[in-house]
Amino acid sequence: MKRFLSLTLIVLLVFSVFAMPAMAASGYSVKTTASVNLRKGPGLDYGKITSVSSGKSFTYQGISQFDSRGIAWHKISYNGGTAWISWKYSNLQYNGNSIDESNCVQATASVNLRAGAGTNYAKLTSVSKGKRLVYLGESQNDSRGVRWYKVSCSKGIAWVSSRYSKLVAPGSSISSSTVVT
Repeated sequence: MKRFLSLTLIVLLVFSVFAMPAMAASGYSVKTTASVNLRKGPGLDYGKITSVSSGKSFTYQGISQFDSRGIAWHKISYNGGTAWISWKYSNLQYNGNSIDESNCVQATASVNLRAGAGTNYAKLTSVSKGKRLVYLGESQNDSRGVRWYKVSCSKGIAWVSSRYSKLVAPGSSISSSTVVT
């Protein structure tokens, strides 16, 4: 009996570790706005998996990254695996509603990304000054009145303090970013 319980706990632990980004992205999807190539990684340097037509929807994995050109790529579920899709040819959606992707969040200092909107939530990862993150269109104030932005990072969906980040236009240069007010 102990062996069965131990095995069950191990299976649940392994499942929870690998399923965490997918569960964190619950309700999110990516819908193509034009014919687009799905790629093996976040950028044109990665191999093409296939092409898909406009209007296709995919489950969002909660992870987005900017490439060297400043274009964001969303990680999606595809054919039992994952693929990456450019945000130039897709819309990130939450519960079927498009998220405005006219802003991103840029770290103004090294900053921790957290599991919720406040310092009392677990640290998921940290990013250095200048790092850009896809803004998921939501912000909240914590108990101290500090605004937190909901973003996508390498660990999935996270929150970043406005004390160490700002909303910027995605195409602006890092050194002279346009602050969105």
